[in-house]
Amino acid sequence: NWPERGTGYNHYDGSDWGSEPTARIEAQRTGWPTINKTLDGQEHVIAHIGLFHNQRAYGTGTWTQQTIANGDITWPRLAVVEDTMHLIGYDPDNYHFYYFRSQDAGATWADISISCDCNSLGGDSYSIYARGLVVVIAQFPSFGDIAIFKSENGGDTWTKKVINDFPDDAFNAYSSASAFDYDTDGTPDTVFTSDNAGTVIIDKNDKVHVFYGTMRYVDSPGAGESFSWFPYASDGIYYWNEDMEEGDYNDEPVNNSRLYYNHHSTFIVDLIDLNDNGEWDVDIEDGEWAYGMYGVGTSCFPSVGYNETDDILYLTYSTIMEGSNYKRPPIAGGQYAQYFRHLWTTARRASDGFWAEHFCITDNVGVGEVHQSENVFGATATVVNDNVHVMYQYDNEPGCYLKEDDDGEEITLNYMLYKTIATTEYGNWTQVGVNTVNKELNVTVYPNPADAYFIIQAENIKYVEVFNIVGAKVLSINASGNNVRADVSKLKSGSYIVKIYTEEGITSKKVQLNK
Repeated sequence: NWPERGTGYNHYDGSDWGSEPTARIEAQRTGWPTINKTLDGQEHVIAHIGLFHNQRAYGTGTWTQQTIANGDITWPRLAVVEDTMHLIGYDPDNYHFYYFRSQDAGATWADISISCDCNSLGGDSYSIYARGLVVVIAQFPSFGDIAIFKSENGGDTWTKKVINDFPDDAFNAYSSASAFDYDTDGTPDTVFTSDNAGTVIIDKNDKVHVFYGTMRYVDSPGAGESFSWFPYASDGIYYWNEDMEEGDYNDEPVNNSRLYYNHHSTFIVDLIDLNDNGEWDVDIEDGEWAYGMYGVGTSCFPSVGYNETDDILYLTYSTIMEGSNYKRPPIAGGQYAQYFRHLWTTARRASDGFWAEHFCITDNVGVGEVHQSENVFGATATVVNDNVHVMYQYDNEPGCYLKEDDDGEEITLNYMLYKTIATTEYGNWTQVGVNTVNKELNVTVYPNPADAYFIIQAENIKYVEVFNIVGAKVLSINASGNNVRADVSKLKSGSYIVKIYTEEGITSKKVQLNK
């Protein structure tokens, strides 16, 4: 219940942070603040429930408050360009976002309607960014299109672009009494979609870039939030930009009861194989969660910043660490063993689409051994100069008390930490990829190197994708069976990543084409 809950504020003056805050800035109980600054020198904090707007001169003075929206509007996100403020919030009654705009530094607000074509959007499963007159909102629903809504006139009109095309826009997972069964075979279908966590940014050429986590869900019969999710069977973090194709389920569907999706995104990272043995080294008893629950995937919470001078995107994310060094042992009273998450980072440069080597940025912070700490909810400053600036939550217990992951955990003290990473630390630029764990190891691809074709052998292959060296998808194959012949006669010589989707999992193989 936390009656004193609200926004704690701290300020960095260029050399030091202020004292730790001891009271909220709002007059009433609030949550989920978002902060930004307008050209007139005012800083703004907006929090729910509905939407309370506090502002004052940057770094000093008394906060003044107004109400933007009453009712149940929640989970605000704010973007600012000069004195124009773009704000989105969540409507829990209709399962979609609302868009608000102020063109006078927050003095007045207008509610502008945007049709998101989604009936199953969850709270905070969206992101917003603005640059000049270009504004973009990205949505990341469980049962609906992963999509962006882009305005090139400051928010007056909007165009939707679909990243991952969900086959049934009318379906509502929160209120439908029937389970999602698109192929009508009497069995609820597994859908491959987002884990509700993603981020969006615009580069200096007004091109939109999106990062999102993935998840598999199965809807259950009966109205209400009754569906199952499978984080380990999901597929990590993906990247998409406007140079890539839009998803169109009718054009190129995956037609089977295990997967429903269509996207042309680039795979970035999943479970990181720290010891290079091809396996995920966890030691957990059946029926226990190997890690803390947040309702997201195993690699999650992507957050992005941008260096305009170098035209480079900098990504941070949280991922589960394998091995005994990162294992919190069982605690008397019912808490079973779990593995910690740490923050990692990589970068993408526009010149060739290559990515920097992934590395961990929080493995020098901890209680006892440096590895024994939980690091999540990374928030990367969107502007990157000589350093990447990141804030994140840190404590000594995997998981979140409110998510109740059944290990008997208690409420613990959380810390908000600030960290900088010099851009010179990013290097070893290569094609997309980090050494991740293959979830289905029994896959053979031959001949390799290949010329006009190669054969894929695995049990219950459902779909195959081929990506070139810069991460663009160049071939898709619907499949059914244990052998797939890939015709690559029209592709050029070079290295390619082949992604194989099976009933049991997903794996990637590298193939060399020599023409």
